[in-house]
Amino acid sequence: MNADFEFAGDFSVEPLTPPHCDLRAMPHMPLDVTRMLNSDFIAQSDCSAFKAGLTLMMTSWQQVPAASLPADDKSLAWLAHVTPQRWKRIKEQALRGWILCSDGRLYHPVIAEFALDAFDKVRDRLDDSAPARRVSSSAERMRRLRARQKAERDAASQASHVTHDVTHGSVTCDASQPSHVTPPPHTPPLKEEEKKEGSDARAASHVTHDVTPEVTPVTASQAQRHLPILQAMPAAAGAHAPSPPPVSQTQPTTQANATAWDAGKKAPKLTPLERQIAEQLWTRYAQDFEERYNAPPLRDGRVNYQLAALTRSLRERAPDVAAHYLRSNHDWYVKKAHDLGTLLADASKVRAEMLAAEKNAARLAEIARKNHQPVSGGPMPVAAPEVVRAALGSLRQKWTQTRSTGT
Repeated sequence: MNADFEFAGDFSVEPLTPPHCDLRAMPHMPLDVTRMLNSDFIAQSDCSAFKAGLTLMMTSWQQVPAASLPADDKSLAWLAHVTPQRWKRIKEQALRGWILCSDGRLYHPVIAEFALDAFDKVRDRLDDSAPARRVSSSAERMRRLRARQKAERDAASQASHVTHDVTHGSVTCDASQPSHVTPPPHTPPLKEEEKKEGSDARAASHVTHDVTPEVTPVTASQAQRHLPILQAMPAAAGAHAPSPPPVSQTQPTTQANATAWDAGKKAPKLTPLERQIAEQLWTRYAQDFEERYNAPPLRDGRVNYQLAALTRSLRERAPDVAAHYLRSNHDWYVKKAHDLGTLLADASKVRAEMLAAEKNAARLAEIARKNHQPVSGGPMPVAAPEVVRAALGSLRQKWTQTRSTGT
């Protein structure tokens, strides 16, 4: 014990926990909230002292013996995560309630009470020959999981063994005698197709409903054998086998998809007026395309479909929109070489930009026209008469003579 440690206590008090009380395998420490909130420790301690004192309480749970601390100022300051200078100021408040016992260590009565209860619960599980293992460690949780799974497997095997003996040894199946516990199965009215199959088919279907409890590879249909999920799914006792999926889900859809793609790429039928607009659109597009890229554009079935779609969408303004599209220097359009597919995708955007440009050009033209026309509402200006010019000339001459005389 440090000689500088000053603590008023009865050194004859026996330790509150046994020397072999080791709770390092139990990371969970109980906390009596009511006692803590009503204690003098929380009422008479400031923030730093309360933090250090609570840290020491939690640290004592991992000490051996549990609920004890070394009676050394340097060790206590290190365990409380404070400097030795700060520990000297808060030591009295942080150690409120601790008792110095005969073994030279500090004990807390409340923590010791919880430690003794916990030590009684885990004493049987502690083995000195085995390595120390935390009760809530990953290895321990995995060990408990495997033990639980093994117990479940053993219970399931015993239950299946008993069911096998009872079912095959003492139960007989008589379809002619209905059970007093389970009512006979309800047979729905037969349709016209089932009536034509005869009584043998009805009898066979009745036996299948009562006797066959699960789906087997023999009873499963050809479509079900291609579905491993339905084939591996057992049917409940007395229930029908899962119905096969629709034919559209079991047959390949390549042919259907190809047909839909061809139908989607087929150009819509145009009226004679729309054909004329489409040709004007292509002529305008090809001319501007060749002026920009010095090469004529290609025309195939896909281009015909795009021309028809643009004509249906833009109507008479389609050639003008195409011309504005080819004049655009947008990065994406230049990267795509101003193809008709990109124009079809951005038709609404290009049309809006064209209309905005036309409106702006019309506004600028109107401003220029107003600046160059004469002011309305008054007569045209006329030249000054001869009398006025003569009077102005005499005044200018008189003013010149006056200035020369004065100088």
